[in-house]
Amino acid sequence: MTKKVKFGAALVALAILPAAVFLFHLSLVTGLTIAFMFGPLALGTVAVTYGSFQDGGGPGGGYTGGTTEPTAAQAQVVNSIIAQVFMADTDTTATITHNFQLTAAQLAALYPWICWYVAQFTSSNVQVQPLLSFALGTNTITITKASATSSGGTYNVIVQRPWTASN
Repeated sequence: MTKKVKFGAALVALAILPAAVFLFHLSLVTGLTIAFMFGPLALGTVAVTYGSFQDGGGPGGGYTGGTTEPTAAQAQVVNSIIAQVFMADTDTTATITHNFQLTAAQLAALYPWICWYVAQFTSSNVQVQPLLSFALGTNTITITKASATSSGGTYNVIVQRPWTASN
């Protein structure tokens, strides 16, 4: 009987844990919507949140950001896409969909350009600088992170398309 009670209590605790994940949005002056997820409560959960194109800096294609990637038609009118990627310590891959429809020649020229920085670490412990690598694709970028204690966090990734006279 004691084992059943302990097992049932463990199951209840596991059922409540996902509800403890907090998601909130902040609007910056540029209109970029950024979602912060607190990693210690969301172990093993990759989240990609895209910034809005409606920042007053040019055509926006009607894309307001969020967890759904921009369509090819929406991505056609911008030169860069900003995504915020949350990865826990144990997460090793995340995918950003830019939908730039790049050619093989553009991929061979190492496009799209990528800039990234740490927005927030998930732990207040001494941090391990994350070891990230990026695999470029015609419509996606795959991020690979080495799994290490205190390596999780939120990373801002800026993806820039090749410039052409038609952009």
